[in-house]
Amino acid sequence: MYRRLAWGWWLVCLAACGGATGAEPRGGAPAVEALALPRYAGRVEEVLRAGPYSYLRIAAEGGERWVVTMSSPPAPHSRVEVDSYGVRRDFHARRIDRRFAVLEFGVVTGFNPSL
Repeated sequence: MYRRLAWGWWLVCLAACGGATGAEPRGGAPAVEALALPRYAGRVEEVLRAGPYSYLRIAAEGGERWVVTMSSPPAPHSRVEVDSYGVRRDFHARRIDRRFAVLEFGVVTGFNPSL
């Protein structure tokens, strides 16, 4: 049930991302794209805090991925699981003044500092 509620919350958040959150796509890119692999595991390599959001650089099988979440951020080098609900391309996060080529929106769980 938690995952369904989280999914619904992210849909609301993604719909609003162009305005109040300070994020906007460039050049008419689609607002949200579905992912082929919505769940994966990896290790947190970097954490950027931005108000209620945490941007995480995660080393996963197949390469590094950036994920934004509203959950409390895990410590760097923690092993985590990510339930990814959508992706934006060419995403500008105004709070941290950073552009991400690809940014996933998701729920991060399973913190395990031993990796």
